[in-house]
Amino acid sequence: MPRTQIEREFLRLFGNHPAVRSRAPGRVNIIGEHTDYNGGYVLPMAVDRYVEVACSADAEARIRVVSSAMGECTIGFARLEEHRGRGWMSYIAGVIHGLLARKIRIPGAQLLIESDLPVGAGLSSSAAMEVAVALALLQLADVVLERREVAQICLEAEHDFAGVPCGIMDQYAVLFGGGGNAMFLDCASQEFEKVPSIPPEFRLVLLDSGQSRQLAASGYRRRREECAEALEYLSQAGIRASSLSEVTPLALFSQQEKMPGRLFFRALHVIGENRRTIRAAAALRDGNMIALGRLMYRSHQSLAARYEVSTKELDRLVRWARNADGILGARLTGAGFGGYTVNLVKGSAVDEIVERSNTGSVVIGSGETASAWRI
Repeated sequence: MPRTQIEREFLRLFGNHPAVRSRAPGRVNIIGEHTDYNGGYVLPMAVDRYVEVACSADAEARIRVVSSAMGECTIGFARLEEHRGRGWMSYIAGVIHGLLARKIRIPGAQLLIESDLPVGAGLSSSAAMEVAVALALLQLADVVLERREVAQICLEAEHDFAGVPCGIMDQYAVLFGGGGNAMFLDCASQEFEKVPSIPPEFRLVLLDSGQSRQLAASGYRRRREECAEALEYLSQAGIRASSLSEVTPLALFSQQEKMPGRLFFRALHVIGENRRTIRAAAALRDGNMIALGRLMYRSHQSLAARYEVSTKELDRLVRWARNADGILGARLTGAGFGGYTVNLVKGSAVDEIVERSNTGSVVIGSGETASAWRI
């Protein structure tokens, strides 16, 4: 059987053949932004671009990692703390920490990472890497965990080692997505429904604003703190809720005159975005792409005006999309503060849109083959 490219590269680097391989897809969030850590609804879709890992056991108590895109590092089991907050390697160290904390006896290993997921495009390359590494190391350890537990390990890696206080959406989309479906996920209960994906005659096109973003160093953390402050204010006003997503519009507006405006608008975005996400899932069930596109535009308006995570460059791309033939909807994707917009585009118009946008782009299909697996 012919060897794959990653197997040939592994042999060249380490002098032996990989014992296991795994891969995990990226994801694009169609709508439902900054709702995941507020216990709300999201609508992600796994994409047919991946992080792939090849791995073999090693006698030493450490993981030697080589990434064609990010470089090399060695992570010792006894010195995991050294990698906390140190960029891409912190995600891997966090996964190792989570496995060891669960008394899983993973061996030392040689690990090669390859990816065709663009970093910073809002496709969750970090979650895909965490999941692919976790699946490979679990296979080396001859241990099978439920996917929900793998998702929790990867979420802890984000929080405790990478310093990104994200919600559970990315890990769930990577682990449970695919099969030509989008995922309507309740981030509070972690229950989800698979709904039809974007029809094959449409594409999602990501357009680069030209502004890179680093989540841990951006206003992302501050927005999460503001949501906690808003929930505390409402609690002191006698409104009982465990998250902003449980607050009703009537209850929020009852406090509008008293509540600090900044906190009011953060909560208003979350409540409105949850409603838009519910309607977007219904639009996908009905195949109504016009309705979905309108909801995407409204999502961006709220993210820009109420949640204040957009930028002039992102706003410019969304205004351009409104006037471009063939685009039904657009909004910023990911946490904001730079990065990409996601655009719902008629398939027949994709080439022209990509050319006319005059910026970097990523074209995504319906995700028919996207799934996480291990061999």
